[in-house]
Amino acid sequence: MTSLILTILILLIFINWFNGTKAKEKAIQIAKEKCKENGLQFLDETVNQTRIGVRWGAGRLYIRRMFYFDFSMSGIGRRSGWMILKGTDIEAFDLDLPKTNPSEDTIQRDNENRLEEKLIRKKVIPFKKPKTNKK
Repeated sequence: MTSLILTILILLIFINWFNGTKAKEKAIQIAKEKCKENGLQFLDETVNQTRIGVRWGAGRLYIRRMFYFDFSMSGIGRRSGWMILKGTDIEAFDLDLPKTNPSEDTIQRDNENRLEEKLIRKKVIPFKKPKTNKK
């Protein structure tokens, strides 16, 4: 009796591992396709599973997995996207893309503000550019 329970347990672990591997391969494929569609660079060629759960839907039980992945808009910097797979079907997908196309001045200002915030958190006083009086 205990050998039967042990065999069933090992079988369930193997099935979960096999389905997880299939889901991860599908998630990598989806992330590559979505990045290519949006003109983005898919980084590290991998996804990371962060959540797993069981859901009931359409008269059957599904394993629901959430994956995160990294991409770059211009080869500089790293942004994160995520997707939720129900089995091996995509349920939700999101890229952390800016809603508008910011100007160069806005990007420069945001970068300076972020740098200043980091320095303040580290208790470093940044040098300020002297203000010039234009007449």
